[in-house]
Amino acid sequence: DFIASVSHDLRTPLTSISGFVTAMLDGTIPPELHEKYLTTVQEETKRLSSLVQDMNTMITLEQDPEDLEMTKFNVTEVIARVIDSMEVLLLTKNISVQTNVRPIQGEEIMIMANEKQIERVLHNLISNAIKFVNEYGIISIRTEKVGKNRVRIEVEDNGPGITQEDLPFIFDRFFKSDRSRTGRKGSGLGLYICKKILQAHGQSIFASKSQLGGAKFEFTLLLA
Repeated sequence: DFIASVSHDLRTPLTSISGFVTAMLDGTIPPELHEKYLTTVQEETKRLSSLVQDMNTMITLEQDPEDLEMTKFNVTEVIARVIDSMEVLLLTKNISVQTNVRPIQGEEIMIMANEKQIERVLHNLISNAIKFVNEYGIISIRTEKVGKNRVRIEVEDNGPGITQEDLPFIFDRFFKSDRSRTGRKGSGLGLYICKKILQAHGQSIFASKSQLGGAKFEFTLLLA
């Protein structure tokens, strides 16, 4: 099942890379166009690297789902750091990011979790939103205290959203369809990895329709 699921994702960029390099070497692509096609080759290698990284993350999470180093950290700072790291992608599509991450009872939102893994969850969700919103789109991120010891984080957008038929499968490993949030160029592992990370923290993640018209993802974390 694993090989069948990823063989196409591996074969497609490799075929593209091989074809362009061969065409440059045999002169089919003239030297003045080399830069253009080398840029495409570079993007395909990044795509392969991302796929391999996702697969390695998936395997690690399945082998040692509870092997997490928990620390106390400010989740608001992590959200800001992830947004800053995606500034170029946001500016390219003129996407506006609306945040509502107010302190809880006047204090910063400190949580107890694996900071690197939670940053990965936020990165996957926000990059997914960037992929699907149109130019001048909107991404909203907000936090809210739930009960006595948890905080809920919501990431939503005004993109095309998720169809009702895809919704039950959106967090499944390797799930991809033309309409899904994972996208045909993704590994089909981004949302699955989010689910596995949060399960290892004893938390859950849900997907639904956003009031903005697109998709909404929400998950909880323990307050420190």
